[in-house]
Amino acid sequence: MRFTLATLFLSLFLLPCCAQKTAGVTIPAQQKFILGEYMDSPYTAKMDNQGAQPITVVLVNKKSRETSETIVLESGAATKLQVDPSFEVHLRNATNTKGFVFVKMSKKVPGMRYAGQDDSEEKQRRSEDNRVFVKAQDAGPAQASMKAIIPAGQQLVVGEGSSTNYTATIKSSGGHEIMVSIRDKQTGVQTQGFGLKGKDEVHIRRHENIYLTNKYGKDLKVKITTSKPISGERLEAATEPVNK
Repeated sequence: MRFTLATLFLSLFLLPCCAQKTAGVTIPAQQKFILGEYMDSPYTAKMDNQGAQPITVVLVNKKSRETSETIVLESGAATKLQVDPSFEVHLRNATNTKGFVFVKMSKKVPGMRYAGQDDSEEKQRRSEDNRVFVKAQDAGPAQASMKAIIPAGQQLVVGEGSSTNYTATIKSSGGHEIMVSIRDKQTGVQTQGFGLKGKDEVHIRRHENIYLTNKYGKDLKVKITTSKPISGERLEAATEPVNK
């Protein structure tokens, strides 16, 4: 089975895309799950193979892409790893049937996603990270904290004037859910998406913007705090119909 963008988007909605300490991971046939892509401190990860298929656990250096350690986790088996932040953990399912692994970490770990076994999707992401972006005109001064009111049927676009990786903490208030969509700066293709009611954290790569959409019939307040100062904040009409 080939890895498809449709599978990626579905997985991103089903799987928590933000920092997590536990995750029940269904790994489709001939695919892999990447853990700790944006982690910047050591942590412990315990992996329990609760599915029927063997899963291969691989430690991969983030810069060199070289493999440091490989463990075959048979059905019903568990292992525990001390993970240095210079490494990612790859859970690979080389079989023709989906597998399931329960992962428990010692701290919240950002960076969880699916990829194809042939690494084509990873190569595409690295290519995207190397693109050159021209900052949006009149983006305004860079800031690490911003507040906004999003009227019904509007969406707030954040980060158009920046080309850097950063982590954003998004907090909403107003009694209803806000739709968070992370999209490619050039193509507009959605790379992450989830509904938010309250507060959560998401990692943004240099080629992505944040879209916060208010689909409901009353104003919604948001506060965004970022790990680095970023520029670009504007309102536009939502691309989806408003829920009355």
